[in-house]
Amino acid sequence: MDYGLSQSGAERDQIMDALRTFGYRDARIVMKWDFDDGTVNYTEEGWGELIQSELRAGRPLIYCAFDMSSDSTAIGGHAFNVDGYDADNDMYHVNFGMSADKNTYYALNNFTLDNGTTVYDFYPILFADVQDPSLTNDPHIYTSTQSLNLECYAGETTTATFNVSSANLTGDITVTVTDANNVFSVDVTTIPLAEVNNKTVTVTYAPQEIGTHTATITLSSDGAQDVTVSLNGTATAAPLVKYNPVMQPADSAYINLTSFRANWTDQTPAENVTSYTLEVKEKPGAGGLIAEADWSNVPSSGSFTPYLPEGWEEGPYTIYLEGGCISITSDSYLKTNVLDLSGFDKVTVVFMAKNYYNWTNSALTVSTSIDSKYFEFTSQFAEYTVVLNCTDSEQIQFFANSYYPMIQWIKIYAGEVEAPQLRATETGDATYRLITGITDKFYTVENLTAEGTFLYKVKALYADNTESAWSNVEEVTLFANTPAGLRGDVNDDKKVDITDATMLINYLLSNDPTGINMENANCDLSEDGKVDITDATTLINYLLNNAW
Repeated sequence: MDYGLSQSGAERDQIMDALRTFGYRDARIVMKWDFDDGTVNYTEEGWGELIQSELRAGRPLIYCAFDMSSDSTAIGGHAFNVDGYDADNDMYHVNFGMSADKNTYYALNNFTLDNGTTVYDFYPILFADVQDPSLTNDPHIYTSTQSLNLECYAGETTTATFNVSSANLTGDITVTVTDANNVFSVDVTTIPLAEVNNKTVTVTYAPQEIGTHTATITLSSDGAQDVTVSLNGTATAAPLVKYNPVMQPADSAYINLTSFRANWTDQTPAENVTSYTLEVKEKPGAGGLIAEADWSNVPSSGSFTPYLPEGWEEGPYTIYLEGGCISITSDSYLKTNVLDLSGFDKVTVVFMAKNYYNWTNSALTVSTSIDSKYFEFTSQFAEYTVVLNCTDSEQIQFFANSYYPMIQWIKIYAGEVEAPQLRATETGDATYRLITGITDKFYTVENLTAEGTFLYKVKALYADNTESAWSNVEEVTLFANTPAGLRGDVNDDKKVDITDATMLINYLLSNDPTGINMENANCDLSEDGKVDITDATTLINYLLNNAW
């Protein structure tokens, strides 16, 4: 008990200690519902009948509850007495213990104070069988709960416990389980008289099939009224044991020109797997452009939405059009669509950006899910490049740390791309090609019109964004460039086929080199330069597999 000048109080758990100390051995705690798991022990009707039966027996109740009327959490609790019942109006008399303030009749779930703003109706418990010990010596059995709810997977087990206490017993307590399904059991069938107070009984639920099950535990002793605990069990299907398959490196013994065998391991039990789905796709070459956006031609006002690439995202604030670029609002982001980076552990991001104003320090963070790079910009547009670590699937994010960074264009490449691959961009067709962004002093132009004649020239873009004049013009005519030697072309007819294999075998049998290109016949490229049976074997394998 905590004593004060105006009031004294005690915790709920101390009430039972006080009752036991002063000889009220029959007193017991009864919960309307379990605060831990929400188990409902009494219906509204049953709860009211319990209170009424106690009052009819001349036993006022100690009643405890919390007020939840003005908040989502319990803001205060109170212990008081329920000491009367008006059957005509179904009202209960409450003594709040506050100098008779508000002591009157209330509905069962409307024990109120403070003009109805405080309602003690949450998590109600009461102390029953509070009776002068000199008035009775009847034996009693008490349990800490009237019901237990148990859940587990079919084929597994779970347990729950309840406590047993007693008063005035003269013999042992017998514990009996009535269970039509034979899925419940208890760890004791008899509680000796010496142990009948504060004995813990463990209930085991072991269902073998999916479903709901009920049973009853009956506790009995000579002269005492039987006490029952209701058991409710729910058995559900156990979730499948599942693991992700692990792909293994391809075995070279099963790789040829157009096929290979994929192998993987899986710890999942075989009975839990219906089938597998295998995806095979060509790996893009390093330097492959996988996403881009160009705002160099956007207007100076209007909605950004029409200029947002398909699948890209913005938020939480607006992105502005600035005429030839965009401006990302501070603390906002621009995200690409989900990019497939399977087979790559890095991604290269290139973009053109600058400050919003000359005097600002615009900043931007470019990131993947596992890596990021912070940038600060100057007052002139400049090209920025970052190589980030990545996973197989990524959304590249551009987050504006401060002062509205302005971006003209963005290009994203799979892998860690070298500068010539990175910056060179081609436009045109087989008859015309314009290549920008070349950083070396050479460049190979491919896929032009066969045997066409072309004029070509070059100019430079300088660091101050100015350009040189065009260089002089040169002319080139394309033609088939046949190598001096063709591996396997034994008969020197500029192709490799079965006639070459036949001629090589005839040479090995006759040792007659007439008509044979000995350089091409050295198919196995051995360092000794000899032409022998290994060259024939190598050539035949090539003809079968179309690969050296």
